[in-house]
Amino acid sequence: MMVAGRRFIEDLLTRLGRVREARTELEPAARVCGNDRERSVLLRKAAALE
Repeated sequence: MMVAGRRFIEDLLTRLGRVREARTELEPAARVCGNDRERSVLLRKAAALE
């Protein structure tokens, strides 16, 4: 799945209160992201969901 798709799913899961699953979507998205700045944002969002 593309990074944008994972971010959409993460946002939806967060809104539904499914934080653990949202974090699970962000971590692989950060791994495959080719943009350092976007990777940093994804990792910060994942850390904030802990």
